[in-house]
Amino acid sequence: MFNEMVLLHKERVLDFPKAEVASTGVYIIQVLVNALWYITNDHDTINQASLKLKVKPVPSAFANYRDRDDYKAKKIKRKQMSAIHLHSHAQALYSILMKPVMRSSPAWIVHHSNITLLADCLQSYSEYLNDKNKEVHANHLLDHPVRQVSEHATVEFCATSQDVLPRYLTISNVMQVSEEPVFFDEEVHLDKKFKNHMQRLRYGEI
Repeated sequence: MFNEMVLLHKERVLDFPKAEVASTGVYIIQVLVNALWYITNDHDTINQASLKLKVKPVPSAFANYRDRDDYKAKKIKRKQMSAIHLHSHAQALYSILMKPVMRSSPAWIVHHSNITLLADCLQSYSEYLNDKNKEVHANHLLDHPVRQVSEHATVEFCATSQDVLPRYLTISNVMQVSEEPVFFDEEVHLDKKFKNHMQRLRYGEI
């Protein structure tokens, strides 16, 4: 990929001053290659997320640098993107944007814009992963786990009764007037939340 990036710079007339080729030139290309290699197998993941989340897509200027790491051929497990690594690559990209050469010609100004889009892309997905991790951590701290209704809900049919125990009055009143299914929520349908799992378990026992 490094050689491809060198060729891209030549094709787009992105020239470096001769005195800076071995230093600034190599550094800029290596930073780009590192970032693009890191997300090479995740273009679809990022682009799909950009359709419905506050995530920026992979810029079209770098769309060809995808699916380069053949995990199956190497017989290794595919690594998931991490917020820390995405942030690190984004910051490296932002750093090369401050190099003087980035504003040295019209071609470089266009390249500068494309690299900015790539940096914003990686940073936005890093922030998304951070938010997701915080959400998962918060759910783990709950006194009862978060469940998917479609996978963990059950339906029980009970005979009607004229007498309702006092502890069931609130939920009973809600169910009598509701035309839609009612999902029991202890913060809504109880005067006081359960103190522990034992209370939660025994609530439905008569």
